[in-house]
Amino acid sequence: MHEWKKILYILSLFLFLFSFSFFLPFFISLVYAEKTWPAFAESFLITLFVSGLFYVLSYKQKDRELHSRDGFILVGLMWLFTIFFSALPYLFCNTFPTFTDCFFESASGYTTTGASVLEYIESSPKGILFWRSLTQWLGGMGIIVLYIAILPMLGSGGIKLFSAEAPGVKLEKVRPRIKEMAKTLWLVYIFFTILEAILLLFGGMSLFDAVCHSFSTLSIGGFSTKNSSIAYFHSTYIDIVVIIFMFIGAVNFSLHWRVFNKKTLDYWKSEEFRTFVFLLIISTVVIFADNLSFYGWNILKTLQYTVFQVITCSTTTGFTTYDFNSWHVFSKIVLLFLMVIGGMAASTAGGIKVIRFAIAKKLVNMVMHKLVHPHTVKEVTFNGEVVSKDVLYAVVGMIFLYIILFFIGSLFVSFSADIVTAMTATIACLSNMGPGLGGVGPTANYAHFSILSKWVLSFCMIVGRLEFYTILVLFSVSFWRR
Repeated sequence: MHEWKKILYILSLFLFLFSFSFFLPFFISLVYAEKTWPAFAESFLITLFVSGLFYVLSYKQKDRELHSRDGFILVGLMWLFTIFFSALPYLFCNTFPTFTDCFFESASGYTTTGASVLEYIESSPKGILFWRSLTQWLGGMGIIVLYIAILPMLGSGGIKLFSAEAPGVKLEKVRPRIKEMAKTLWLVYIFFTILEAILLLFGGMSLFDAVCHSFSTLSIGGFSTKNSSIAYFHSTYIDIVVIIFMFIGAVNFSLHWRVFNKKTLDYWKSEEFRTFVFLLIISTVVIFADNLSFYGWNILKTLQYTVFQVITCSTTTGFTTYDFNSWHVFSKIVLLFLMVIGGMAASTAGGIKVIRFAIAKKLVNMVMHKLVHPHTVKEVTFNGEVVSKDVLYAVVGMIFLYIILFFIGSLFVSFSADIVTAMTATIACLSNMGPGLGGVGPTANYAHFSILSKWVLSFCMIVGRLEFYTILVLFSVSFWRR
């Protein structure tokens, strides 16, 4: 009972701070003289009330230390409550016909998936469009990382939350300064967001569009204020700016942190970074060659569309400048491959992550080498260090979970879609990508799915964003045993 009171206490503080996120879209609604401002005011009051209720129920429990088990429960509940309360403005504004749609859009925002059920984007209120982008921006760096940065009372318990919400960061090297690291990561995140917004303004975007798109780019989210996404602007300059910042968002933020602290460019020293760049280059070359005839042998046009779609798929952003659903099958398969892999660990990107792909590849190479040379001693190394068996087990397990959930998710979604749509929609949600192929291509959305499919895909988005283990461990019998 005391454990749950401690969890409720932290949740009460979390929800109290989170409730103030409704203020920004509230003021946007007032600035544009829209009638949506009461929805944000009501959402704020409801969230604040629940926060107060949790505080009363957990009074005098603030001094107990968090355990690892508590961290997993807290992360799951924080994300669930955040998505639930963030769905309220959509519900109160009648943006969607059902709460299922409201929850789906909210889940897609915070998990930075970008899979939308909003059919008429440009005619939607500015307050709602800003809220969609803001949810992605907050979810991009991670709502848990944000509150670790501003909740000193978590102490060493913050490490458990950080490790559960952002697996992939080598915490053993930053444990004494976990809060400082979280703050630094957010400062870096804010700096890049402001920089992109300024550059987009120079490209001719309005201030509103520039801010919303910078929110969606750095978070690798993909929500746009336009029905045709980045293609609406018909600007090579804007394409280049978005490409650069999608790439920045998909890079391990620990590398950004080290660069900002040491003032030296350490990116190329990372084997994961080099692997990521290599995948991007190879994918760009083969898709460019495959699509050159598709664009009438226009080299510049083919290169522009190819680079953008390779970056948007490999970083799992979901922006688009062209409907790649109409490309040759070979190119679409390569893009699906990039969606599955995703970006780097500890970035805002989704997918199984480049580091796991690279380690799995080395593991396969080692097994094949031992088949030929059974008496040799060979180990998997990464960044010059031997990869422990625990990490190898975790990587193999993660890939196995991805495959299993892909088949289960596709099975349920197939009740309301054809096989290509069902399978690529599941991949897109598990990888937090958004657009897929078929009925969920870059020019389509998820509004046509059944209620069951939307809940299944919402679950896939949340599990994918928290890298499977964090959520699935809660369904383990052994987790709840004393």
